[in-house]
Amino acid sequence: MITKRNPLYSAVNCALAAGVAAFGASGVALAQDQDEDTAELDRIEVTGSRIKRADIESASPVFVIQREEIERTGLTSIGDLLQDLPIAGAALNTQFNNGGNGETRLDLRNLGSNRLLVLLNGRRFVTGLGGFVDLNNIPVAVIKRVEILKDGASAIYGSDAISGVVNIITRDDFEGMQANAYFGQFEGENDGEIQSYDFSIGTTSDRGSVFFSASYVKNESVLAGDRRISQEPQFGTGNAFGSAGTPQGRIGAAVLGSFTLTTDPGADVANLGAAAFRPGDFSAGAPGDGADRFNFAPDNFLLTPQERTNIFTQGTYDVTDDIRLSAEASYNNRSSNQLLAPTPLFLGLFGSNLAAEVGIGAQNPFNPFGVDLAASSSLVGRRLIEAGPRIFNQEVDSYRFSVGLEGSFEAFDRYFDWDTNYTYGDIRLASTDTGQINVQRVQEALSNECVTTSGCVPLNVFGGIPGNPNPRAGDAGSITPEMVDYITFVAQETGGNQLRNYTANLTGELFELPAGPLGFATGYEYRQAEGFDQPDPLVASGITSGNSRQPTSGSVSVDEFYIELAVPILSGVTGAERLDLSIAGRWSDYDTFGSTTNGKLGIEWQPIDDLLLRATFSQGFRAPNVAELFSGQGDSFPNLSDPCSDFLGLQDPDAAQDPSIVNNCISQGVPADGSYVQANSQIRITVGSNPNLQPETSDSFTFGFVYSPSWLDGFDLTVDYYEIELEDAISTVGSQTILNACANSLELCGLIQRGSIGQVTDVLDAGVNVASLDVSGVDFLASYSFPETDWGFFRVVWDSAYVAEYTQVTPDFGAPAGSPDIIQNFVGQNLGDTALPRWRSNVDLNWSYGDWEATWGIQYTQATNETCGLPVAFGFCNIGSDSDGDGLIDTATTNINLDQDGDLELGRRIGGTTYHDAQVSYHLSEYDTRLTFGVQNIFDKGPPLSTTAFANSFNVAQYRTPGRFPYVRVTVDF
Repeated sequence: MITKRNPLYSAVNCALAAGVAAFGASGVALAQDQDEDTAELDRIEVTGSRIKRADIESASPVFVIQREEIERTGLTSIGDLLQDLPIAGAALNTQFNNGGNGETRLDLRNLGSNRLLVLLNGRRFVTGLGGFVDLNNIPVAVIKRVEILKDGASAIYGSDAISGVVNIITRDDFEGMQANAYFGQFEGENDGEIQSYDFSIGTTSDRGSVFFSASYVKNESVLAGDRRISQEPQFGTGNAFGSAGTPQGRIGAAVLGSFTLTTDPGADVANLGAAAFRPGDFSAGAPGDGADRFNFAPDNFLLTPQERTNIFTQGTYDVTDDIRLSAEASYNNRSSNQLLAPTPLFLGLFGSNLAAEVGIGAQNPFNPFGVDLAASSSLVGRRLIEAGPRIFNQEVDSYRFSVGLEGSFEAFDRYFDWDTNYTYGDIRLASTDTGQINVQRVQEALSNECVTTSGCVPLNVFGGIPGNPNPRAGDAGSITPEMVDYITFVAQETGGNQLRNYTANLTGELFELPAGPLGFATGYEYRQAEGFDQPDPLVASGITSGNSRQPTSGSVSVDEFYIELAVPILSGVTGAERLDLSIAGRWSDYDTFGSTTNGKLGIEWQPIDDLLLRATFSQGFRAPNVAELFSGQGDSFPNLSDPCSDFLGLQDPDAAQDPSIVNNCISQGVPADGSYVQANSQIRITVGSNPNLQPETSDSFTFGFVYSPSWLDGFDLTVDYYEIELEDAISTVGSQTILNACANSLELCGLIQRGSIGQVTDVLDAGVNVASLDVSGVDFLASYSFPETDWGFFRVVWDSAYVAEYTQVTPDFGAPAGSPDIIQNFVGQNLGDTALPRWRSNVDLNWSYGDWEATWGIQYTQATNETCGLPVAFGFCNIGSDSDGDGLIDTATTNINLDQDGDLELGRRIGGTTYHDAQVSYHLSEYDTRLTFGVQNIFDKGPPLSTTAFANSFNVAQYRTPGRFPYVRVTVDF
């Protein structure tokens, strides 16, 4: 039967709000008394089950965030809000600059964003190539509530629901008109400005409803150079960790010795010919040494900018008393940017791709040495300041359309509900990257032939930026605008993803059992996901200064059938007010790897009215996505340490290796005299797809209780324990592991390529089903609504997550046959831009009095430990004591870790962090207008320092952009 907009519908909503939301974000499921004299409530569907029923309790833990709670945060992105939840792990957001793309994702329990299923109104949302949902495509203005299932649900929803399910419900019952205007920016620096505007209109009637919303959000940037913690490559170390690719240039050649370009104030730089730059302008020194390294940090975004425009509409119409037509459509446009320092170009030795083949001809008019500098025996490094910064822009258009019919019918004196739906999603990406270098043009511009070739512009990489010790992007130097135009290009790339999803469901009650009716749901689903990535032709050809990659194109389709049963066992007896069993199973048949079957079992036991005990066991899986199966190969440049570098210890005695490793390195082409020394910590690797991947599988177990004591009205407590075992996880082996395995035991050597002097020129690191994860912990949720006082209403919600175990198991490549796997427990550790604190906690204190409302929010993250990424001389790392042998620190200031062999490893502690947010609002009843003022990070708490973070010296996935952020919002209802 169809849920109408009437008092009965309101009663169901009130029950949902009180039972699974309990004051907005409490997520508590209350045990409700049953009254035989009251009207039977319409059946509803709650996230985690397809069976429609009147009671809202579930064996699976469901956390609900109501719209009012979203508004109290003062956030304009639902992704930012969800990343603040205690159960959220590290995921991409707008603080990721180098490696970011403007998306904001969600990760539950640090299992990965692609192991979480995101639904909109119970239907799948289109993902990117890697199976990730960009939550920026769902505007806050249209959200009614968010339901988060903290349990595996592949038997109910299919692939991806390993860590849980997020179901975003839109405002289908909105009546009237509403407009919101929001403005905020960081205090003091006056940057990071956010503007948000939205307008919504809706109406409901006995036969249907219509809702329309339009919104616009603009986020301005914050530069890394405008915050103390991020204004240098590593906080507190000056320029020691700056780039060896300097604006002044570096050169080394066998025919010259090793030279570093220095500025000569007396040099005649007016004439950009060979006479202006003499060999005397170069000083001997190892490339990359000295304080003249380049500080690239100020030329990066700390918080990336973007603009989002969204149009959303949905409606329902009762075709008959028993059939309803529903439809929804949305369009979202995102324009986002990332900013990097000007390109560092390395030619010859240790250059990447074509750059490794580029030398400098003796006839180049700017070559001051008069001899050929061959690519095989020379190194030239130059930061191309004159070309300006690298700017990456994404224009993303997202379309989504869903239409369905739902209804009910009566048979055998029972009601049955049915629905059929079709959902289509389409994401289109057009990106442009400026500041990129065409290395083929560089090769031509430095050759002897350029001076006699029409149209060729000779390139001067020797002059540097004379007289300017700290040049910035765009400063004038030896590379003229004509040279820049000849060697640079704008990369233009496109990509897209499509989702086609057909579903048909039937739910109802089959027959009566002694304890109640047997409920069921069954259905069929067909789903096709396809995508493509078309890089710029120059990028695909591998002749640019950036990472090369090949085109991607492919699709994955699946047919699925499922069945779910709700079996009442006992009811209304001593010791069992209610005892229910739920059973579900799903069969999925993929065109890529075959079929899989997954089941789920749940139990709910209510021994007394005040207490509900629940437990689930579920099987899950994640099918390989388009990127993992079909992506073209591409480049990456991680920081790696080559075990074959200086293996005799001629440069550094500590680098000397055992004879067996030395012999293994020699067998791979490394010179036996030990002359090879790794010059650049960033080594080119190749990443790509594996069409033979199999699905990941998981087993999940939860056990918990909901306690709503009748002796303390307004108090609710939920505690849930969880265990997740993930097998056959799709992961790369790891480039460092490949290098180590080859050096130690000649395993995986076929994945490594080396150059003429032994240097690593490429490592192939593709995905395989190789790892497993064991994760466990406890979620706590308590809320209390105080009795009404003369000073208004008060309530408190405390949401916490405790991680007991996060263990990764991988094969020990390179070890002798029969060696045990590598087992690592990462709980309490900070791993660059991923942290696994044992405790995370949010506390919300709410007060309302007449037209006034106020909220105080507290967000706490426990301290973590990290392997120190800096030498002891910088003073950030100390050796502490480990009295209990757990590898964690025992004091507040010092820290050790234990490596996999149980040996001490120098480490450091990242202190616990607490953020405070406040908001106050007043409702002008006469004008139906609400004025809101709030401050995020009211005490201006800065992020804790990390020495292993990829950039900015702090973990941008875990902590906020430094600064106090005040904001105002005006809401007008018409």
